[in-house]
Amino acid sequence: MTDEAVKVIDVKERTWTDSIGSILVGIAIALIAGLFIYFGKFIIPPHLVKTFTFIMYIGVAVGIGIAAVATFQATRVEKKEPNIPVTCPYCDGTSLFFGYPTTDFVCDVCSRTVHFQDGQMIPVRRIVCQACKTEHRVPMNLNRYVCDRCNRPLRLSADLTQKVAAASNALNEAMMHNYDVLLISYDRRHETATAMKIQNIMTVNLPDARKILQSASEQAPIPIAWGEPLRKAEALRRQFEELGATVSVKPSADGTPMSTSGR
Repeated sequence: MTDEAVKVIDVKERTWTDSIGSILVGIAIALIAGLFIYFGKFIIPPHLVKTFTFIMYIGVAVGIGIAAVATFQATRVEKKEPNIPVTCPYCDGTSLFFGYPTTDFVCDVCSRTVHFQDGQMIPVRRIVCQACKTEHRVPMNLNRYVCDRCNRPLRLSADLTQKVAAASNALNEAMMHNYDVLLISYDRRHETATAMKIQNIMTVNLPDARKILQSASEQAPIPIAWGEPLRKAEALRRQFEELGATVSVKPSADGTPMSTSGR
């Protein structure tokens, strides 16, 4: 067992990277020597041909030997010591190590960081986002987490048997709701760019996007996105503001505008 665990996949990658360079060098030496053997009889004086050919055969052997040794070193990497499988607590995937890990590592399957504390893997717990009902596995030492699906910040209960994660404070409580983005007006100087933005969001053709754009007014705002998390709704609002448009973001459940801004 090694002092510091190393992932098998990392060792393989590093070994093959180094070995491929040596293999190419060996092949190049062998090919060059072979060419000299073939063409040497035409350019070398007759009394030196045998000596020259003998030297070139040695060059071929050296090249083949370099390539063979590099290949052998690359293929025997897994035989240095037994591979230790470590199961990821998030996806149950397996990563192979030379030695048992005692520090954080990235899972080969889900690419999440598996955390360690005092040389021991931190156990995980299952939580459910109160908003989108997505289940997550998170380390037990966390008291906050951001939902992977809806990006809402969650407060984790100190009671490890409590699975449902709620919003962490009053501000984040707003993030537990869905929001609509309403277009009120637009800047005619950026009409085409704004219409193209609507086209991408609503999946309509450009003429229909222009009609939607031109029908928006303060008395009859047009919804261009609905049922979105607060962060995404606010991001869309900023994108339209950059094009000079005036938009409103309101909770999907009621008609009270949360924020209105324009240029």
